[in-house]
Amino acid sequence: MDNFPRPRVLFSRCLGFEACRYDGSMIRDDFSQALIPRVDCLASCPECGAGLGLPRDPVRLVRDGDRLLLLQPASGKDWSGAMEAWCEGEIARLRAGPAFDGILLKSRSPSCGPGEVKVYVGRDAKAATEKAPGFFASSLAQAFPELPMEDEGRTRNFTVRDHFLISLYCRAEYRAARESHDVRSLLDVHTRWKLLFMAYSPTVTRVLGAILAANKRRPPEALFEDYGRELARLLSKPFRYTSMINALQHAFGGLSEALSPAERAFFLATLEEYRDERIPLSVLLRLLKGWALAQGNAYLLSQRLLSPYPLDLVTITDSGKGRHY
Repeated sequence: MDNFPRPRVLFSRCLGFEACRYDGSMIRDDFSQALIPRVDCLASCPECGAGLGLPRDPVRLVRDGDRLLLLQPASGKDWSGAMEAWCEGEIARLRAGPAFDGILLKSRSPSCGPGEVKVYVGRDAKAATEKAPGFFASSLAQAFPELPMEDEGRTRNFTVRDHFLISLYCRAEYRAARESHDVRSLLDVHTRWKLLFMAYSPTVTRVLGAILAANKRRPPEALFEDYGRELARLLSKPFRYTSMINALQHAFGGLSEALSPAERAFFLATLEEYRDERIPLSVLLRLLKGWALAQGNAYLLSQRLLSPYPLDLVTITDSGKGRHY
């Protein structure tokens, strides 16, 4: 199954959209450049939006008691109020617009960084530092806690990027079903993603199934709301390799009867190699897809487990990556 939706993604505007960094530059990020043609894009620049200008002197986060401030050391200005006001207005604008499926922000930015942003504990230039999210990232996390949010630095890690893309494309299919107000469309989404859901959490997958089983007794909007809440819980962390092995075994069960004893033994041996991190997951997925094609197994070929997002978002160097962050 290769027909993919177009997720709606909010980007930091400096990630390939406009030269709006403090020094008048734009970030050339390979992942962002690969993703942009595949999605419907929204873009924001908090620092330009708050009136800091371009180019501008750098700003920093400063912890002053219980307050987090946005200060500009060169000018001595406190931009906290202006940034808070802009964030409030931008969140209201985003809420009033079309629903979107994920967020990709500039790493370590005092405004956009989702985490690992340097915070000075005090106004002194030599003050100790800690880490926190930037102003806009923090506002987004509070307003849209169900959405996947990453930065371009972390997505250089294969596991992080893979999980972000899975979440993005899954949520895009869920959103399309919700916008259609058709419970049958949601049932179709659940069926396509079920094996991959099992790799994330068999427990939450059962909860999702129970929500759908009660669909005739509940208003559609309540059903979509409950399903979306549990879907966000399911996708809150990357899948565990142990649960993925369970999902692979389920997929293999639908093919094994038509395979020879040697082929079945080969798959089980390959599964153990994946368990021991001697081969990547992609090897097993290609094996399963090849057998599914040979057998004409329409159910397995429809499963997002085999192809959760477009293949051209995977680079050749990804194939040997391990499962660790």
